[in-house]
Amino acid sequence: MDFILQFKCLTLEDKYLFETYISKHNILSYEYTFPSLYLWRKLCNIKYAILDDALIINKQEEFKGPFFMQPLGYKKEKLNSIIKKLMEIRKEYPSKYLFGDVNEEFINDIREYTDFNICSIKDIDDSEYIYSTKELIDLSGKRFHAKKNHYNKFVKNYNYEIKEINTPKIKGDCMELLKRWHSVKEEVDKELVMETDAINDVLCKLDILKLKTIAVYASPKTVDNINDNAAVNNEAEECKNTNNKIVAFSIGEKYASDTMANILVEKADINYDGIYAFINREFLTRYFSETQFVNRQEDTGSEGLRKAKQSYNPIRMEEKYLLNLK
Repeated sequence: MDFILQFKCLTLEDKYLFETYISKHNILSYEYTFPSLYLWRKLCNIKYAILDDALIINKQEEFKGPFFMQPLGYKKEKLNSIIKKLMEIRKEYPSKYLFGDVNEEFINDIREYTDFNICSIKDIDDSEYIYSTKELIDLSGKRFHAKKNHYNKFVKNYNYEIKEINTPKIKGDCMELLKRWHSVKEEVDKELVMETDAINDVLCKLDILKLKTIAVYASPKTVDNINDNAAVNNEAEECKNTNNKIVAFSIGEKYASDTMANILVEKADINYDGIYAFINREFLTRYFSETQFVNRQEDTGSEGLRKAKQSYNPIRMEEKYLLNLK
């Protein structure tokens, strides 16, 4: 190899640099937002370097191994040179794929501006679910009848209080809920363990990362309260009850020129009927109503996740590809 490219570990101080490069592209995958990259930097061993004035991100995923994400800020006339150099680097560290998390626009640029033969694989389990923000807020029509019922069931049966995650106490409550959430899992794998550290870290840097947050505290209503229509319908009261405990929290961001909402983290106690429908709608209503679309990320091939994400009626899938070149 005729040159050496030094890769650096991603840190919070790299936020401005990354956002400068990200802004040069219209990439709709949440994988390319800085908060997403920062959140999973340890799990995916994310590193970066600058090559021919382009930002090169190297990451690693289970079952895929290490690969390069699509370069950011590349000049099309330099794309051939960039890819040749990345192929040289990869010879030193053999892997299954040269590129991952790439979109069709990048593939088309390779076809037009280079002489490489492309072997592309649609990463189906990594396709992202895109929804209409308005639809998820309104929950109108037959398609959302079940979700509207779940939402109304939560409002009817529980006293609740909605808070922003902005104090050490609320952040601690979120971590306690995460611990409860993990405790019902049959197996706590490496990803879940690292998720705890990642979420705890992000909760300490919400302002720097410009993230939006919501925490829901709730307790069951008494029979008298349930029969009290004023208590049920008056959302302004939100039934502040000292017996409330945290039952859900979510962290999100706006991206793609504020047209998209990205739900980075969403955790809830399923013992509270309707809680997922409730926090999903409330979070969007309070912080993302001006966006057009919501990205609720991929299902990773999990049948349970796939069923849950499909139940919210996505309007399309943001597809991603794995590439090898010759």
